[in-house]
Amino acid sequence: MLYQIWNLRCIPFFKEEIANPEDVHASFPSINDFRQPDVYTPTLRQLLYEYINGCPAVIATTWPRKNAYTGKREMELAYFTDGEIIFNNLLHHYIREPDFALPERWLEIIRQKNFNPGPLTIDAAIASNATINIFRTTNQGFEEIPVVRQAVRK
Repeated sequence: MLYQIWNLRCIPFFKEEIANPEDVHASFPSINDFRQPDVYTPTLRQLLYEYINGCPAVIATTWPRKNAYTGKREMELAYFTDGEIIFNNLLHHYIREPDFALPERWLEIIRQKNFNPGPLTIDAAIASNATINIFRTTNQGFEEIPVVRQAVRK
């Protein structure tokens, strides 16, 4: 599935990030589907980088995976959100790559927010005590209200 038609409110693991072959999951997209040379200007890429860095963390763990660009093993895993999308911390690296592109639907939302995720915090009690399952966002399309909003406080 190419980045242009990615319609889920989550940027999950890419197949190339899986460090343990037993963890391979057929539904993970390939990083290659999101590699689109010359799509973003350097200015747009910098705005996106700043946007992503302005999003709060939802949860962190030490699950091993690999950087899909470098193949380097990583032992930190954190998920972040802008209240619309959930993404992991490797996106902070990928967005700096000259050929990585975000899903078009998410880029539209980011532009509507003027590249500012806004002040928001995660209600840790809601996000961590299973009151809601914020990772249901993984399977949510853009037509649906994201579950992660239940844990976001603006």
